[in-house]
Amino acid sequence: MLVTERKLAIMSGICAVVGLAVLFLVAAITELPLMSASEAAGLSTSQGSTQGNTQGSNAKVRVHGFVDSVTATKSYSAIKIAAVESVEAVSFDTGYIGSLGLKRFQEVEATGEFRGYNGKNSFIVTKIRPLNGSMPSIPCGG
Repeated sequence: MLVTERKLAIMSGICAVVGLAVLFLVAAITELPLMSASEAAGLSTSQGSTQGNTQGSNAKVRVHGFVDSVTATKSYSAIKIAAVESVEAVSFDTGYIGSLGLKRFQEVEATGEFRGYNGKNSFIVTKIRPLNGSMPSIPCGG
């Protein structure tokens, strides 16, 4: 069987369309769930998956809210993200948090996961995206 240029072009086009459709489907399925800071506060105070909570410990989520406060120490930064209730988000990349220049009442979306830290379920940040500024999202280096 001889493959002509025309058959090769048709097969390439079909593969490209199928590949793009599969990528779109994977991206839609794997998008992290978005929750408010109030919902995240409930997760941070829960005991996680040990009590049957499917979104407990090690749950990767995006949290939307407003910056209430930023506390920077030598080894980590804590950002309190608030809605009706607040959740404390912890980042061990203090340079990243400092470079964002977060201000109180600035709207943000934080991506990370809930993990056990200091005996409680903490929201560990991997990325924070200011929503009402012009700065793009920058991943944490960690």
